[in-house]
Order: sequence, then structure tokens, then C-alpha cells
Amino acid sequence: MRTKFFKDGALLLAAELVSRLLAFSVSFVLARQIGLEALAVLALAQSIIAYATVAGDAGLGTEAVRRIASGERSDAVVRETARLQIFFALLASALVVPIAFAQTSSLVAIGLALGPLLVAASATYVLQGRLDAKSLAVSRVLGNTVVGAMGIVTSLMGLPLWVIASSYSVGALVTMLYVNHRAGVGPTQIFGRIPWRSLSVGRSKYLALASYTVILHGYSSCLIIMAQNFGGGSQLVDVALATRILLLLVIPAQLLGSLLLPRYSRVAISMRSLCLHIVSVLILGGFISLVVHLTAKWFVPLMFGPESVDSVRAVETISLQVPLSLASTVLIAFFLAAGRFSTLAGIYAAVLVVQIGLGFFLRNFESSEFVMALVLSEWIFVLLLLTALLLNPGAGRRRATKRRTATSPGTPPLRASSTSVR
Repeated sequence: MRTKFFKDGALLLAAELVSRLLAFSVSFVLARQIGLEALAVLALAQSIIAYATVAGDAGLGTEAVRRIASGERSDAVVRETARLQIFFALLASALVVPIAFAQTSSLVAIGLALGPLLVAASATYVLQGRLDAKSLAVSRVLGNTVVGAMGIVTSLMGLPLWVIASSYSVGALVTMLYVNHRAGVGPTQIFGRIPWRSLSVGRSKYLALASYTVILHGYSSCLIIMAQNFGGGSQLVDVALATRILLLLVIPAQLLGSLLLPRYSRVAISMRSLCLHIVSVLILGGFISLVVHLTAKWFVPLMFGPESVDSVRAVETISLQVPLSLASTVLIAFFLAAGRFSTLAGIYAAVLVVQIGLGFFLRNFESSEFVMALVLSEWIFVLLLLTALLLNPGAGRRRATKRRTATSPGTPPLRASSTSVR
């Protein structure tokens, strides 16, 4: 099991690095060909449209991972999950697309609008539940190859920004087709009558999961939205570029969450092992942050052009979040495997309020100080998670034991606790 864990981790890490670089190549070319302002508009629109993606997921995808990992039939899980996700994504898109249009004063939201629906129709949770790391890796590389190729070509041709942005929707379409093919999922499973009964049976659990998921994205996207609306938008370009690079830096955290979640859900994790995991990722994150501080003056202008040199300090500051993000990923996987969704939602809501307050206070400072709103709130987030863990250290072990004894392929769909990936 441990050997497979490291093999899967290495495969997914390599695929994620390649796929992210392919997708981010659009950002590099866009910044050089059209300008950093266009990149900032795209990043802001993506942050807003992503609310439809997370609202469409509503925690259903992460519950599906746990159910499939526990042995339930994937076709039944897909029918219940995909149809509800598509419905919620449609509702959320009807709300956020006009907001993205208003915030960016451009049609870029149109090019991104199909993304949430395509993600909702993609049965990635089947591959995650089966621990099919190879197919997950191929899907990421394949989809982002399309994004990179189409985005670069349209940027070099000088086409409108909404056309360039549509490369992300086309990449999501290719990913969906491949994932569903590998998962053995057909259109009849995805489209059909919405299973309201399955949702109503576990409505309190799903409400907690949905709240957690939406609040999580609010916490993650808050900084760039504040940069647009606080201080006259003067910090938007620097913050957009810094958060763009942060998405690359936290790849290890995202992969770690994907690998730890099904394993924490299957077996009880001791406090000693959990502490060892936290210390290990703090060391790794500290090393990443140190490398960024030593090399940012070189790689930022290289990627985004000479005009981006003014954003170097913001990049250096925001990299301080990396070790915290890795540590919180381990803790979140533990809490979610224990079914403590309401606890996580409450903590995230608290630090979201803190981040907004810090952003308002720092709104007239330089961008390098403004991004400290995110770093400081992440410190508070980790401290609150550790506090909650110390107050109830045995919850994860008890819930894991309960799942091993009570869950079987014939278990009713929504009986066991849900899980999520940060």
C-alpha cells in the first residue's frame, strides 16, 4: 500500500506539473502579447466563475469518492451525483456569469461559462475512488494540452480575450470526454431525472458539505476580488500575478489532499502519524518558499515579461503561504475523513471574515503588504484547525472504525460520512 501511495503520488505530481505548465503557458503568452491587465481580467473572471464550479460540486463529488472507495457500484453513484451537480452548476452559472461580466467589464465570462457545466458532467470521482492514478494523470495532461495549444494560438493571433478564455472550456470538454470514457460512464447515466430523494435523505450532511465547499472557494478567491474592489483596483495586476504563481506553488498540497483523503477514509490515522505528516510538509513548504525568495527576481520577469518586475515582492510574500497550505491540507484530509464538515465550514467562515478585515485594513498599502491578508489568515486557519484537533483528538479514529464495520457495497447511498478535497 505504501509503495502504491508513493508511485501514485509521483505520477500525479509529474502530471500536475506538466499540465499546470501547459495551462499556465496561456498566462505567460497572454501577459507578453496583450498585457498584464488582460491577465488580471482573466484571473478575476476565473475566480468568479469558479463559484459556479464549486457550487455545482456541492460536496457531492467528494461524497462520491468515499462511496466508490467503500465498494459501492459506480453507475448508481454517477446517476445520483452527476445529475444533481449539473443542475446546481446551471443555477450557479446563471448567477455568477453576469457578476463576472460586471466585475471585468468584458465578455471574458462568456468564454469561461461552459467550464462549470463540463466539470459537473465529468465523473472524475470514479477514477479517484478507484485510485486510478494513471487515468487521472492522463486526463489532466490531455485537457491542459488543449488549453495551452488553443490559448497560445489565439493569443498570438491577437483574438479577443473571450476567445482566448474559451480555451479553458474546450480543455474541460476534452477532459470530460476522456474521464467518462475511462470511467465507463455514458450519457444516460449523466443526463436524466434528478434524484431529489437521495439528496433529501442526507440534506443536513450535504448542506454542511456544500457550505464548506463554497466558503472554501470564497476564502481562496477573496484576495483577488478584494484587490479589484478595495483601493480602486490599483493592486489587481500584482495580486493576480502573485496568486497565479501561488497556484503553481500549491500543486503539492492539492496532490497531497487527493492522495490522503481516500486513505484517511479507509483506515484510522494515529496522532503520531498525523503529526509526522504535518512536520514533513512544513519542511517541504519551507523549502519551496525559500527557493521562491531566492529566484523570484529571475523567474517572474522571465515568465511574464519585464513589466512584471514590480510584482516580484508580492510573489515573494505570498509564497509564505505554501508551508501553511501544505499543513492545512493534511489537517483538512483528517477532518473530512472523520466527517467533521460543519467544523471545517465554521473555521473557514471565521478566517474568511478575518481575511476580509485584513484586506480592508491593508487596502491602501503596497501589494506586497496587501497579500499578507491571505498569509496571516492562513496562519490563523492552521491554528484553529490544530485547536479543534486537540479538543477532540479521537474523532477521526472513531469515525474510521465505524466506517470499516458498517460500510458495505449494499449500504444505502448516503449513510456514511462524506469527504472532500481541498
